[in-house]
Amino acid sequence: MRIGNSYDLIKTLPDKSIDCVMTSPPYWGLRNYQTEPIIFDGEQGCEHEWVEFKKEWCDSSITGNSATVGNTLKDVQRFNYSHNTCSLCGAWRGQLGLEPTPELYLKHMLDLFDDVKLKLKDCGNVFVNLGTSYASEDIFIIETESYL
Repeated sequence: MRIGNSYDLIKTLPDKSIDCVMTSPPYWGLRNYQTEPIIFDGEQGCEHEWVEFKKEWCDSSITGNSATVGNTLKDVQRFNYSHNTCSLCGAWRGQLGLEPTPELYLKHMLDLFDDVKLKLKDCGNVFVNLGTSYASEDIFIIETESYL
């Protein structure tokens, strides 16, 4: 078993070596896993000059109460989360799922699954559990024929 950042670990696996991937990646803006930030995007070799941004998020996992009513989370705690953007190359340093915009989150997810695609056997399958909240999870099944 290997433990670590999926962006790094997927690159260590041989191409066309995986039969099936089942994952429930972080939902955008719903939980702070308090992991070390990683650098996304940007240019290789850039001597990053980081500009810090702070954002407030809601995290229902802190209280263990995931009840939602409409679009309102009940009994959640808010936390401040800081992330950085490089003023030179535009790289983003932070935690997957806590990107400042849903578009950036989606880009990072697609980048990861581009790497997953290389590791899947021709007959491989990918199952992604990606919902919009803790109380109402949506399941998307991406068939390799349509994804690849």
